[in-house]
Amino acid sequence: MSYQTIQSRLQQAKRVPQEQCRAFYKTGVGEYAEYDQFIGVSMPELRKIAKDFKRLQIDDVQRLLKSSVNEERLLALFVLIDQYHHQAALAQKETLYRFYLQNLKYVNNWNLVDASAHLIIGAHLFTTDKSMLLTLAKSQVMWERCIAMVATLYLIRNNQRLKLPKCYYTIRMI
Repeated sequence: MSYQTIQSRLQQAKRVPQEQCRAFYKTGVGEYAEYDQFIGVSMPELRKIAKDFKRLQIDDVQRLLKSSVNEERLLALFVLIDQYHHQAALAQKETLYRFYLQNLKYVNNWNLVDASAHLIIGAHLFTTDKSMLLTLAKSQVMWERCIAMVATLYLIRNNQRLKLPKCYYTIRMI
């Protein structure tokens, strides 16, 4: 399926007024989502559309992730999450995890972080070395610190405790 097909589906699914999106996601000058664009597609509708594109090629996922339109990036993350969780092969999961890490700069709004960090990073690190969480937690990039924090949700939900050095107890989020 083409990028234009996806854009068309998203345009057809618009229901939320853009002014409401801009106010909710803090897109004003100097606010955290200043450069995000919203077209007004609801979260439930995005999830439905993502199911139709679950076999989207990684190049197309990349193109959506690079979009300035928040809903396109969120759709890309929903597809990526679905692909990650429906892979049996550990090598393929590793590839998708690495892809997510390489594209962190596009996971730059709370809705994107909250929807994906625990389901990709958290899930991936559940059975492996968790040093990536510390790397992200120490980042100068606010969204990477947020990703580290939200990724731990997967571990917490699965009763896994992190043993952090004492210096990490006071990491500033913002």
